[in-house]
Amino acid sequence: MNIENDVLFKLTSRMPYLSKRQKNIAAFMCKNCDKAAFMTAAMLAAEVGVSESTVVRFANELGYEGYPELRRALQFVLRERLERSKRPSSCEKLSRNGEKFLNTLNSDSQNIKLCANENNMKNFEQLEEMLQNSREVYILGYDGLWPLAEFLENGLRHRKKFVKAIREDQLDYLADVQAGVLVIILSSGKKSPYRISISRYIRENGGNVALISSSEPNSALGYADLVIHTENCVGVMSVIRALTAGTDGEKNKDKKIAETEKLRMEYRENEQ
Repeated sequence: MNIENDVLFKLTSRMPYLSKRQKNIAAFMCKNCDKAAFMTAAMLAAEVGVSESTVVRFANELGYEGYPELRRALQFVLRERLERSKRPSSCEKLSRNGEKFLNTLNSDSQNIKLCANENNMKNFEQLEEMLQNSREVYILGYDGLWPLAEFLENGLRHRKKFVKAIREDQLDYLADVQAGVLVIILSSGKKSPYRISISRYIRENGGNVALISSSEPNSALGYADLVIHTENCVGVMSVIRALTAGTDGEKNKDKKIAETEKLRMEYRENEQ
């Protein structure tokens, strides 16, 4: 029995023996596997309307050492499904260019999903707080990512009064950096002594540095206050889109809170 069948079998076969709260969790995972696979225990608890400890006990009930192990099993389900869907069926014929296009899309889709890990989500929340509290925001685009720096600049204008994308020959803008300044660095390459010195200067003068990078995460140690590591430049673009969600993102957040509260009310009624 492979891992996919194993985790799905556990969720469905144990359903009759679970408590009401645990049944709600299992039903949500079965119906929304792609979503649950990248949710923290706290996020899942809020979505289903149970406590975080209930989610942890549920994972133990299924035989996992903890919730992270259960989530990895769900993530494996998605990767296995993606591998099966990478190529069309034998009755479908694609040109070489068509197959290249399909493989690239599938690869990018998988890489984006791999970016949705707990560490990145935590750092993204911290970056949102930095944006909220900063007076000035500067964006540096290295390794060919300058166009994305400009895109992020335009996208953040509805949130901040002062946002500017700067090139490496415009670093004089950072000469008077101080507390309340946030510098976002976009990079697809490894750190360099030159970039480290820039980052150190900003941080020593009270500013904050956030790195969104598709290079190896270990290469960013000591580089910035926080790092969001993506698998490729497509992942960098996804992070930028999330940062620039703006008013629509706030509306969706309010809607999600309302839906969660509704689920909690329905759960309380069923318990009575």
